[in-house]
Amino acid sequence: MPSTFSFCPGLILTWRQHSAKTAGRTRLNKNMPETPIEKLKKMTAWSTEPALTETELTNLLTESSVADAGGFAPLHEEWTPTYDFNAAAATGWLIKAGRSRELTEVDPPGSGITTSKVFDNCRSMARVYAAKRTTAVQLKQNIK
Repeated sequence: MPSTFSFCPGLILTWRQHSAKTAGRTRLNKNMPETPIEKLKKMTAWSTEPALTETELTNLLTESSVADAGGFAPLHEEWTPTYDFNAAAATGWLIKAGRSRELTEVDPPGSGITTSKVFDNCRSMARVYAAKRTTAVQLKQNIK
């Protein structure tokens, strides 16, 4: 069975990874979606200065974990990994904005790309993703 994603409003993603057996070999489905960490790397331009580490991205995913489609909370043993990617990306861009203070003018000298522009761009990206964050409310009705 190939990997599957379940999408919910606000870019919440549920990830399940499976492999397919072919003639005794394990192969990955060529149409397999990217992993959650790969998706977050793209959303945060993680390797572009000011860069984020894989550990930071993993922590951002953990912090943005939400209840899955079955209503199981992230700490429940039956929880299917589900994330609010917009919340994780917004926080990632804020981290990058904080680090941009350490940057100096980018090569080539005189290019016009300065620390303040990097900071402004990082803050702008954080606002874009923050505006798309998901809010989830779980209601339970007690019937007597």
